[in-house]
Formats: sequence, structure tokens, C-alpha cells
Amino acid sequence: MTDGTGSVSKPEPSTEMSFAELAIGNLHIRENDAFAFFAIYARYEYAAKVCQLVHKGPDRRDLTVNPQLVADKAREEFWRRVEKTPQLAEAVDYYIRNPPKKQVWDGTSGAWTEPDYQGADKLKILLLQLGQARNNLFHGGKGWKPDTPECDRDNDLIRHGLIILEAVIRSDEILFHEFSSFQ
Repeated sequence: MTDGTGSVSKPEPSTEMSFAELAIGNLHIRENDAFAFFAIYARYEYAAKVCQLVHKGPDRRDLTVNPQLVADKAREEFWRRVEKTPQLAEAVDYYIRNPPKKQVWDGTSGAWTEPDYQGADKLKILLLQLGQARNNLFHGGKGWKPDTPECDRDNDLIRHGLIILEAVIRSDEILFHEFSSFQ
């Protein structure tokens, strides 16, 4: 469609679309699962902060979750749960085999790279990957044609991520208490 000057213009979005539908656009993700992932991840961050599982020190004024401290608190119980729960083992395996990539600036445009998790233990890596998936899914402007494999991948990251997040949160009694408490 041209605007009369020869420039191509985008069609106007339907006024019947909700603002959320406009934001989701053509991501082809399941809205309820995406909301659950976003809400649970946000509440996990809150609970970890209340538990003081945060970066500390004079040069860290911003309050951010320290995935190493969370991993240290949840590790033993989390891996017990993995051994007992086939669905959780499958979710962990999916994230290990199909890690979310990190977007970087290559000097001229955005590019995707494997994050460097050198020296990190497996649970910390999973926690970092969950954060990366959250960033990729909810901070991006990507969109896929309906028949591309990326559509399934985004839904798989959300579905498996929900399983891992719940297991991590339930693996530490105090973290779970703060996650599920009301102020």
C-alpha cells in the first residue's frame, strides 16, 4: 500500500484489537502461558529479593537477583525433584540442549550469540537461561511467520521454563513462602 508519495505505509491495526494483542503481534505465543511465565518470573524475582538472594557490595547499588545465591539455596532439593519428575527432567534437558541466545550489537546491527556461562554450575546456568528467555520473549520486537520453527521454540521455552521456575521456587521453603505470601 502506498501513501500517494510512493512510500510504502503499514496498514493500521484493527481498532478491535486489545493493546496486549498489538504488543504480542505475530509472536505466535500462547497468551495465557506467556502471562503466567511473566507473572511467575516477576514474583520469583520479588521473592528472591525479599530473601536477600541479591548481588551485594559497594559497587552494586541496583537490587538484582543473584542466580548463584538462588542456586546455592535450591540446588539439592531441585536435583532431587529432577530425578523424581520426568516432566521436570524433560524441561531441564530442553533448556540445556536449546539454550536461549543473547542479543548483542555487532557494530552495525543486532546479532545473536551463545551467552558465556563459563565456570557456572548447571542450576545457575538454568537460572540465567530463564532470565535470558524472559528478556528475549518480552523485550523484543520479533515476529515469525506462522509456519516457522521459531514459533514452536518460543512456546517450548515458555512451557519448559514454567516447569523449571516452579521447581526452583518450591526447592527452597523460604523462597516459596515469600513467593506465595501476601503483603
